[in-house]
Amino acid sequence: MVRTSTMYDKYWTLQQNRNVAAPSFINCRGVQSSKARLVLTLRDSSDMSIRNAGIEVRTGRRWSASNAVEQAES
Repeated sequence: MVRTSTMYDKYWTLQQNRNVAAPSFINCRGVQSSKARLVLTLRDSSDMSIRNAGIEVRTGRRWSASNAVEQAES
């Protein structure tokens, strides 16, 4: 079985050759939008048990998905 290299593999190899840490903001917006979408999906679910379960989406220290959704709605 032959493995083809992906764009990520090429990027990672390039970063290792330079001895530079990969930036943490590469996929930041994608993760934030996914987390915000999950908050909306859980909060606005048609199933009452999911809506009332009080599920909290885990995020980092600097950014909170639930706070971002509340701020966007206001």
